[in-house]
Amino acid sequence: VLELDSTCIKAIINIERLLRQLEEWNKLIEVLQKHIGFTKEPEEIVALYLQIGEIYYKDLSRVDKAEEVYNAARDFDPNNPDALLALSQLYERSGNWFSAIEMLQRGADVLGMEPRAVKLLYRMAKINEEMLLDTHTAKQCYERALEIEDTHLASLAALREIARSEKEWDRYIEYLIAEAENSTDEEEQTELYFEAAEFFRETRQDTEQAALFYEKALDVTPEYLPAVNPLAELCFRNEQWERASELYLAAVAGLDPGKDTRELAQKHYRLGYLSEKQGDGDAALNHYQQAFDLDPTYLPALEGLAQALLSAEAWVEAQKVFQTMLIHHRDSLTEAEIVDIQWQLGDLALKQDATDRAIKQFEKALEIDADHPA
Repeated sequence: VLELDSTCIKAIINIERLLRQLEEWNKLIEVLQKHIGFTKEPEEIVALYLQIGEIYYKDLSRVDKAEEVYNAARDFDPNNPDALLALSQLYERSGNWFSAIEMLQRGADVLGMEPRAVKLLYRMAKINEEMLLDTHTAKQCYERALEIEDTHLASLAALREIARSEKEWDRYIEYLIAEAENSTDEEEQTELYFEAAEFFRETRQDTEQAALFYEKALDVTPEYLPAVNPLAELCFRNEQWERASELYLAAVAGLDPGKDTRELAQKHYRLGYLSEKQGDGDAALNHYQQAFDLDPTYLPALEGLAQALLSAEAWVEAQKVFQTMLIHHRDSLTEAEIVDIQWQLGDLALKQDATDRAIKQFEKALEIDADHPA
């Protein structure tokens, strides 16, 4: 076709497509240059030059030729943003930071408030921050990017980290929350909300805000254990018994009985206590028993189980638990506590019609406190 009509643009475009598929880069450049010769529109000429420059840069690793071609594109449109961005990338690769910034700045100025300017401003900011160590200018560039696109996550994240390093906590939490609210990645959003919650809990000592952001993290990822545990503690302290129970149950479900035995025992103890607070004695007894089965030496669980068994009138089982308390924890108990346990064992013996054993237990208690009224 070209032998018959060397200016047939459709044939030239098809040849370009085939040469690109075959990765015949030098021949493709020749055809693109011929294409430029037949083109009169400056916008199309610039686009063709950009294609040639990209081939030199990415496929042939000829940075010098790529720069030459990109500048040729600027001869037709000195302020073409794509040409300016392409040149900036070349200068970045060679470490020519100031020239890269100059190209990016020109492109951003041309684009003004167009969304495409965000990419250029962000690159300017990164060069200033990471290569020139000019945090002040970097912040200005990130902020300009946000003026155009206030949900630009990369700029929000960068400003958050700068604010953290400079201990500007009001700005830090502002950027962090904005980033969390606009993130579309569930894992990232969960972690950002959790980070906000931890900030309010640890740095601001604001448990109300901390609880709010723990809840936001769990709204996104309900099984996110790092948020479950501290929120459960906050709800427990605030006497939000029902919500605390839900959270401790979620925490228990996420633990491994083979590895997290002690922690599981503690969680079941809390669940027992919460069940009592909500008037469910059977559930309380069940959780205390599970805590005891997991760790027979955990004193709070022993105390809770003992009282639950007394309420259930399970005298033999209660007696075993009180005896376990004396065996494992006598050294850590006060004299008054030991006396009360000895009396309790005596009373349990009476309930089982074991009078002689009851008398021995009462006498042991009186050896420690001769005036113990019970």
